[in-house]
Amino acid sequence: MSFLSRITGWLHQTTTSTDRLAARQLRQLARRFGATDIVDLQTGHLSKVFGQVQSVTVDPSGSVARFQATIADGSGQLHCIWLGRRRIRGIIPDALITVVGRPAKLGAGLAIYDPAYQLLPAGAEDQAIDATS
Repeated sequence: MSFLSRITGWLHQTTTSTDRLAARQLRQLARRFGATDIVDLQTGHLSKVFGQVQSVTVDPSGSVARFQATIADGSGQLHCIWLGRRRIRGIIPDALITVVGRPAKLGAGLAIYDPAYQLLPAGAEDQAIDATS
């Protein structure tokens, strides 16, 4: 095994371990906030989800603007879509957020349209993790 392939393998293993740790921490935080895991969501049932914003997109085409945030909680991804909005202050990649709404099918995944939301202040996740330890 060459040196380069060993380094590549180690980096992949380290990245995978870090991703698993982050996913585990997100799921712990979700439980702390009384949220449902995304993987366990059922369409049409009022649900509370806690997660980290992975990406945001704006679709200004058509007659109604659309702001979309993709949220992950370590168990899956959920699309949150706000109709008539081009931006929501604070909803940016890596922000921690709680959303409440009724999931609906969107392609192969789920979405909540116009959910109520609450952003977690920066640094608060450390306190929440400490409280669960």
